[in-house]
Amino acid sequence: MLTFYFNLVGIFFRCECHSMFDGPRCQQTTHSFSEGYTLYPPFSQCEESITSIEFATLKESGLIFYNGPVDKMEKDDPQDFISLSIIQGYPELIVNHGTGAVTLNVIGKDKDGITRMPILNDGHWHHLSIIRKGRVCIL
Repeated sequence: MLTFYFNLVGIFFRCECHSMFDGPRCQQTTHSFSEGYTLYPPFSQCEESITSIEFATLKESGLIFYNGPVDKMEKDDPQDFISLSIIQGYPELIVNHGTGAVTLNVIGKDKDGITRMPILNDGHWHHLSIIRKGRVCIL
């Protein structure tokens, strides 16, 4: 909703945004769902890429995003995929670039059991980047 205000200097406006429309001009900048999903076009396959996502959740475990085949695959079809989940409050990245799935778990504790990274299901916004350089993935 666009609201116009008048003052001694002139007219100015301000957007009063509906829920889920919070950009500077009330555009949708977030997607939220509790038991569903949304589909986007596949990521382009590059030797080097950076995929970043910002999220806020209170759920202890769940899928953040998945990019890969969604239809029934034939035996010789490429099986490449990437998925990012939250498992017990910490990120889990699974990548398969055609040679088998590799899983990267972040448990938030060092070798002595001391918590070094807070859980990510605290309701606050968090930013994660997945950096891919050839066969190397960094979370």
